[in-house]
Amino acid sequence: MPVEEVALSGDLFVSARDHWDRLRGSDQEIPRRNDLDPLSIPPRLLPFSELIEVLQDPLDFRYRLIGTEIDRISKESYTGLTVRGIPSQAPPSLMFDLLVLAVQRGAPLCARLPYDGPDEDVLSIRNLLLPLGDNTRDVSYFWSVVEIGRREVPFVPTIL
Repeated sequence: MPVEEVALSGDLFVSARDHWDRLRGSDQEIPRRNDLDPLSIPPRLLPFSELIEVLQDPLDFRYRLIGTEIDRISKESYTGLTVRGIPSQAPPSLMFDLLVLAVQRGAPLCARLPYDGPDEDVLSIRNLLLPLGDNTRDVSYFWSVVEIGRREVPFVPTIL
């Protein structure tokens, strides 16, 4: 199954892309990893943000930071783990393919991924990968922002 790319839309993703563009400035293809200061990320994005390191030989990806909302809907805490070390994400998988495609492009990439986790109210996941580098061309990290699509839960008033 190929990666399902989707349009970069919605307040969360537009805000993240705008912040990434400011970090990049007019003279860099991608921002440097050191340009992304977690304290400068808009606070509403932090719970939905991940920092993913690109590893070489063999190509792999390590979760360095995971926001609280992502951690909450995950099967376990993935901080410090590699994608190859997580059975549901190890190749062949859509997550691994998405990260490889994003490294190859070296540009922002937005895609829909199936959700396979413990939260029954999660219907969909959209992931925006924003590349970061140690120089201005080679991708060494991703700032990932995850949009969580949830089932509408009807409000039932409580009578006291």
